[in-house]
Amino acid sequence: PGICSRKVDWNKRDQQMSSAIARARARLLEHEASNTPTRINRQRLLTEIAHGTRLSLEQLKRLPQTRIALESMVDTPASYAMRRAPWAADQLHTTERRLGFARFVEYGDLRYDCARCSAARAIAMAAWQAYRRKIDSSHITPIHPHRSAA
Repeated sequence: PGICSRKVDWNKRDQQMSSAIARARARLLEHEASNTPTRINRQRLLTEIAHGTRLSLEQLKRLPQTRIALESMVDTPASYAMRRAPWAADQLHTTERRLGFARFVEYGDLRYDCARCSAARAIAMAAWQAYRRKIDSSHITPIHPHRSAA
């Protein structure tokens, strides 16, 4: 009595944590449906499931399913762009702003991704083109902040 056992069933913990990571990503994406998309990284997933508990490399060696789940559930530049670019297009369309591609990428916080990943750049370009088609079909006058109305 009073003595804490340090034996850990690593297989059981591995199964629990790997499924918890999948549920955490689903919760984050569900929350994101009504909010601004943010990058899902390893630390964010671990914080979501363990309230900030960090896993050491030694522990991760004992948790192969958890390690694989973490690797597959974090955002790549392309997966982040797939969520973020359409959001940026919708936000800009509702505010009736008309921007070029570079400003669209900046507004969507895609600069880093587009510079490092050709797939992310292609996704951002497709979203920007869709955004421009929406703007053009709405007959929204381009905003020229440096021109005064005469």
